[in-house]
Amino acid sequence: MPPVALYSLIKTGIMYLLLGQWRPPTGEGQAPTRWDVVCVSHVNWQHIWQRNHHTMVQLSRRSKVLYINPIRLDTYAKHTMGEALRHRQVRPNLWHVETFILPFETKSPLFQRLNRFLLETRIRWWMKRQGFGPFVLWLYFPAQSWLMGRLGERAIVYDIQDEYSQFRWAPRDTAEKEKQVLAAADVVFAGTDALFERKRTLARNVHFFACGVDAEHFGNLYSRDRPHDLLELRGNVTLGYFGAIDERIDRELLLYIVRERPNWNLVMIGPVYPGLFEVFSAPNVVFTGQRPYELLPRYLKFFDICLMPFAINDLTRHINPTKALEYFASGKPVVSTPIPDMVKYYSDVIYFASTPEEFLAQCEKCLADFPAARRERGLQLARENGWEAIATDMRKLIDQAIEENE
Repeated sequence: MPPVALYSLIKTGIMYLLLGQWRPPTGEGQAPTRWDVVCVSHVNWQHIWQRNHHTMVQLSRRSKVLYINPIRLDTYAKHTMGEALRHRQVRPNLWHVETFILPFETKSPLFQRLNRFLLETRIRWWMKRQGFGPFVLWLYFPAQSWLMGRLGERAIVYDIQDEYSQFRWAPRDTAEKEKQVLAAADVVFAGTDALFERKRTLARNVHFFACGVDAEHFGNLYSRDRPHDLLELRGNVTLGYFGAIDERIDRELLLYIVRERPNWNLVMIGPVYPGLFEVFSAPNVVFTGQRPYELLPRYLKFFDICLMPFAINDLTRHINPTKALEYFASGKPVVSTPIPDMVKYYSDVIYFASTPEEFLAQCEKCLADFPAARRERGLQLARENGWEAIATDMRKLIDQAIEENE
């Protein structure tokens, strides 16, 4: 076992001994509106910002939030000893805690018990240390379904954003565990209309909430100077994308545009997942890697067209990309492949194309004429779908579920 893992196990054992018989308050006799949040997420807080981050930031305005991020040991072991079991306060009332999980837990009962010991002890320790009161257990991925009922939560919330079982990296039992979470959850939030329709018969209290946007952040295209990693581009048009770059992105579509329009720039911002997407090089192409959320408007300023170049497959049929409204807030034209949720809700803003040839034609169309009415409709949608309003509506539904349960 790597030294960092042994160190972490020993340290967690000490935490367990110090905890004694402590358990979180039950909330009995308290108002249903009084609850903190323990969020277990597969998305690291340092990852590209998405629904998880925005929702928890909004909830932390009224509740304490513990954002737990289990990481596989083969990744976690790269940390130094000083970073083992690291934690940080990332916002007022919001703490991010990393802990490792052992691989092969589906094949080894011992590894499974160790993982559960590590995660449960860490959660209890940080709840006690930060003075958590009655709380809601908020799950973003079904792998930790075993936590349900073990911590004394007032309610269980499952916020589903993707058809997780379709990801190559998903454990084989993901679909079965998700059924357990859907059946047990007091409230389920579906991030796409397609997921809502698919999961509504498996849970008793399901609601569709599309992604929101910080319209002020993405409407403030503040930088006058090009970012340093775009300085060498010489094309007269810039097509841009930001987000994860993985099997959901249509690589052949991008290659077609680059070949057909060598005088256009292509800027791809975000982490590239090796084995899932292979980067390509050309004088008019830049893969910048991940950039901080705070700096995205600086890049967005120099996009002539915002792209959503998704391949159409079982993964993308169930997505509602956060970036759609972020693009709208900038007032820039958007060209996308026909993702079902985008077609259903944003056909009056986005230009859609099913083939590389159509995609290129749509880019040329919006370059030639981007109607003011289409731009204004996008800005209006961004103004009407802020994260604060979405989190407020989510909170009301959770309050209702708690009141009904108690």
